[in-house]
Amino acid sequence: MQRKVNRRHFLMGVSAGVGILSLGAFHSRNTSEQQTTAKSNPSAKLPEQTEKVNQLAALLAPYQGGSLVGGSQLKNVSIDAFGMGVIMLQNLQGQVFRVDVCGRDPENSTVQPIAQTKHCALFLRNFGSGDTPTDESMGLSVMALADAIQNNESAKPALPLITKTEFWARSMRS
Repeated sequence: MQRKVNRRHFLMGVSAGVGILSLGAFHSRNTSEQQTTAKSNPSAKLPEQTEKVNQLAALLAPYQGGSLVGGSQLKNVSIDAFGMGVIMLQNLQGQVFRVDVCGRDPENSTVQPIAQTKHCALFLRNFGSGDTPTDESMGLSVMALADAIQNNESAKPALPLITKTEFWARSMRS
């Protein structure tokens, strides 16, 4: 059976992928790896975007690149062109999946993240319309990420991330 992809979802995925590639620098213990990533990516807004990536990575502690998070391996952390945190993971079946980390939007009760903390809302990006069943292993990984963020966010300044409602409004105009 052939899966149909509408143009909007395809373009959102492509633009998000471009954002990930253009802004990707991952906080790790090896600072020379960060410097190499930053030098090889001159089009990125290095100071501001690298700082946001580092802040997001710090919120995920003790997880870092290569760590197992709820049964999935953490592959990459970035901030996309819209200002949304993007975490790429790979489950034991080899499926790579994306978690969007957004600012929490308490005014909009129709937005249902898989997990949320005081400041963040975490969504599994599966290109469904909110009615696609969540793979249990992926959902557990998202909840483990939320636990890490919740444990760290009280000791760190709030990370200014776009809310899902703001993202939808901006991506519709794009």
